[in-house]
Amino acid sequence: MARIINVLRIQGPPERVMEVWERIKDPHAGLGSVDFNAITPMPEWVDRGVLDRDTEEKNSPENCWLQWSRDNWGCEWNALDPQESARLYDGGDCIRFFTEDVPVQELIRKLSRMEPDLYLDYLWAGEDVDRGAAAVQFLDGNVTMIYVPTPGTGRAYQLAFDILQEDPEQYGYSVDAVTGEYVWRGGTAVGSAEH
Repeated sequence: MARIINVLRIQGPPERVMEVWERIKDPHAGLGSVDFNAITPMPEWVDRGVLDRDTEEKNSPENCWLQWSRDNWGCEWNALDPQESARLYDGGDCIRFFTEDVPVQELIRKLSRMEPDLYLDYLWAGEDVDRGAAAVQFLDGNVTMIYVPTPGTGRAYQLAFDILQEDPEQYGYSVDAVTGEYVWRGGTAVGSAEH
């Protein structure tokens, strides 16, 4: 499974931004990290043990951690590598966190409802850059802006590289000076840098 790089930026007074970061941080990692339990807590009654067919049959899937996580967080696992997120945090209005295989826009929408006076900008891209990238802005749980470039286009690749904070060359891509397309070093065009 590919890791998703998630970027969350809060537009608002610095003291309000810091309140949110304090509220959603992983208690073991610190500021700059995200603990999904701080947004939607996993209830105590959810079976958190080893998941097998007998456990699912006994408790029913929605009462076991895997299905509960999918239903309530939008992914199977809490934020990955919270210590890395905390290490990357520079003390400002933007944090980076990691999820396995999927973005968590509905969880961020819920956070936006919890903080109705703040604009939340949420961007994501897959580490493999071919999975597409997107950006959405929420205010009080409502989408105020969305940007989803067509996967495989130059705009999608550019957004992914911007989110990943990586140079395309590090992924084996460069921009052809004549066509403006991203070209993999093997020679396959993957999208125009301008479209």
